[in-house]
Amino acid sequence: MITVSMDSYRFVRYLGAAADSILVASSDGVLATLDASGAGQGRRVVGRADVMPALNPDGTLAAAWCDGVLCFLAGDSIINSAEIDGHPGSLVPWGRDLLVVQGASVKVFDPAGCNLWALEFSKGIAGLSINDRYLVCGAGALVVFERSQDSSAVAAQFSSRLGLPPST
Repeated sequence: MITVSMDSYRFVRYLGAAADSILVASSDGVLATLDASGAGQGRRVVGRADVMPALNPDGTLAAAWCDGVLCFLAGDSIINSAEIDGHPGSLVPWGRDLLVVQGASVKVFDPAGCNLWALEFSKGIAGLSINDRYLVCGAGALVVFERSQDSSAVAAQFSSRLGLPPST
């Protein structure tokens, strides 16, 4: 049995299994890690309001949003940040990139905080699923996007489909 005392946090907004620990995000800008017995391992203040974390598949913290700022993390360090208007519905790591879902849009950011591309749907996003290669969105229709490892290969594919000569 695990007993956890959270008397220093207003409200728990997120609770998840992280790498060898439990990640707790609060409504007062705190990210905390607890061990399996519930003892505090670490605490990071990222702002003063709701914190929304994004965990990589291996349980490490990829990013966290708080007070309109999306922070990208590597280990214990914030490596970059980007301003995000409005509260994200979810943050989903996709390889090295991060999907930010808000209402009817999905934005893809790289670890440098650059918005790589964005999708805007006419209806709210009902569901989103990813694997290493595909992003599947349900937003009134089911839409599948394939990730390419080589941007020149993508350009060649589109050129070929449009009947254009290959670029040199």
